[in-house]
Amino acid sequence: MKVLVTGGTGLLGRALYRVVHRTLPRDTLDASFYFASSADADLRSPLDTDHLFARVKPTHVIHLAARVGGMFANRADNYGFLTDNLRVNMNVLDACKRFDVHTTISCLSTCVFPDRTDLPLRPEQLHDGRPHASNEGYAHAKRLLEVMSRLLAAETGRRFACVVPVNLYGPGDNFHEESSHVVAALIRKAHESDVLHVRGTGAALRQFLYCEDAARLLLRVLIDETIPPLLVLAPPAEHEMRIADVATIVAALAGCARVEFDGDAGADGQLRKTAACQTPWFEFTPLAEGLRRTVQWYVHEHLPARQQSPPPPSAHGHATASASPTASASPTSPRFMELFADLFPPEAGPAAK
Repeated sequence: MKVLVTGGTGLLGRALYRVVHRTLPRDTLDASFYFASSADADLRSPLDTDHLFARVKPTHVIHLAARVGGMFANRADNYGFLTDNLRVNMNVLDACKRFDVHTTISCLSTCVFPDRTDLPLRPEQLHDGRPHASNEGYAHAKRLLEVMSRLLAAETGRRFACVVPVNLYGPGDNFHEESSHVVAALIRKAHESDVLHVRGTGAALRQFLYCEDAARLLLRVLIDETIPPLLVLAPPAEHEMRIADVATIVAALAGCARVEFDGDAGADGQLRKTAACQTPWFEFTPLAEGLRRTVQWYVHEHLPARQQSPPPPSAHGHATASASPTASASPTSPRFMELFADLFPPEAGPAAK
């Protein structure tokens, strides 16, 4: 069995790589994980995508690749985010169909949910209304990924599932000035000045998911075929936090004297988009601890690497690392199940539907 991970050098791909390598013995050879980057293929190209699938010959695919960016990057190029992501998703899922991939798990985002709907967000609400205008292009591309997955599952009888993580953060995040998400942007700014300047009012509420928690949940979805085909990955609603409070924690960790908001309510985006927790059995990393680890990684790993050899920013949001690491494991072998036993607590059973 071979698992192809697209977007394998992005935030979630790197987290999945770390989780797999920390847990799995090197001598497990009955299957492998292949973490693909943009150096392997430009997934907007059907030919490149086919060459990647022909070379790797995957039986399972975890599709994480996307053109991503923060709210301001999306607002500036909504059409580009729509078309680039549509091309990537169509090429990858077409290849999964033609290369007879047994299981395909695709990653969406909570921005796919309607701007105006009842809270907490649940999978059945996905198509109930228009997404928020700030990232409408990206959101519609991800919505259509769910539609394509559902139609292909019905047509082929194979497994096509989607996960919807809330705001991801953690080591390996994108800290670029124009395309970073909120936590990464706060951490970068906190290390550039004694005062953390933040756009908006800080009133918006968000749930945050540590990237390695998301990686472990992805493995659960890969292993457990009883999990519903559309699963929200979110900590409990009571873990929701104001951006102002997140900024305060980051400032304290970075040693900033104070936090200042510019008061522009238009920069807040959606004020609240609480998602229902469908995995109550999972022990999520507390936000303060996840932020501490991320700031530590930024200081000790990201900044020194950037000073030594700053990588050129990618125009299309793809990772630029050239290496394509592999990790050996069989997602259905008893040994794999034993190693990831904590993902299957006896009292929990399948993920809540």
